[in-house]
Amino acid sequence: MSVARKQIDRIIVMGGGVFLALLVILSWVPQSCPVLRHALVGCPGPRLAFQSAEEKEINRIPHQDIRTSEVNINVKPQENRQKTRVTFAYQAPEGTQATLLIDAGNERQEIATITHPLLKDIPWSRLSNKAPDASLFTKDEVASSSIQTYLASQPNKVVADVAAVKAFALPAGTYVPLTEAKTLDDQSAILVSYLPPTKDGTWFWFEQEFNISSYQPNSEGNLQFFIRLNEAVSEAAPFRLGEFHVDYRS
Repeated sequence: MSVARKQIDRIIVMGGGVFLALLVILSWVPQSCPVLRHALVGCPGPRLAFQSAEEKEINRIPHQDIRTSEVNINVKPQENRQKTRVTFAYQAPEGTQATLLIDAGNERQEIATITHPLLKDIPWSRLSNKAPDASLFTKDEVASSSIQTYLASQPNKVVADVAAVKAFALPAGTYVPLTEAKTLDDQSAILVSYLPPTKDGTWFWFEQEFNISSYQPNSEGNLQFFIRLNEAVSEAAPFRLGEFHVDYRS
């Protein structure tokens, strides 16, 4: 055997010895998972925090907790905004009033009611409307085939939200503002820019379409939406808001 070959074998043997010595030494160094143990049998992964069924349900949908009276959402506009679909998941504390608004330059305009205590499990008959999305709930069955036909009969005792008043051009004095209504006991109908949300476990899905072509982007090139909340939302009882999707449809 040549001298060079003997030297190579000696280096290999010495290197292996050094490596084994290091493994033994490191296996005794205090640490969460010694090197020798990791190499031979592996180490357990980090322990995951226990989640209750309620916590799992809450975390099933990525969201942010809103504890203030208002949150703003910036979205990039497209040229065609006549059929703008807005969707998001939410959870709301008991008694929450939530309204969707949009920046109109010099003011914020209400464009939809997201949720309201008077609308929770309301048993009344319902007429729906498209362009704009709206609902008319009536205490008694009506023969009208549309919201417009019902309003043409000049009904009294109607509660309406701001967006519906604007969309259907309700004259002043012919309705009670939703913000002032505490009960529907003395009312015959409620007209709101609202579609009943889809229930998904303990979550609800808001989905409505708007013509926002008249609303212009701000100086930063964004359309600004806002969600306004009442005092039911607090540090202990947040409004949970899922991802806010805006879809511009042709």
